[in-house]
Amino acid sequence: MYASAQFGNDNNEITALVVPHSAFVGSVSQNKIFKIVNNKAEMVNVKSGRNFGDKVEIISGLTAGDEVITSGQINIDNGTPIKIVQ
Repeated sequence: MYASAQFGNDNNEITALVVPHSAFVGSVSQNKIFKIVNNKAEMVNVKSGRNFGDKVEIISGLTAGDEVITSGQINIDNGTPIKIVQ
């Protein structure tokens, strides 16, 4: 799951890549997120930016379209096989 959001008005739009707070492993301050690569969990370091309610801006470490794990991270290690359930 990922999200792109636009903030601002017609004259001053800001586009940001955001993820839920729940995507962070431990806490937002640790800047680690599991993303899914080839159906396996891969922990990545991210640089977070602004907070928008329950979402956090990602400045680097993820790109639009990356799928991130938002729950159950305590049971996951790097390389854990992942089955996406929607």
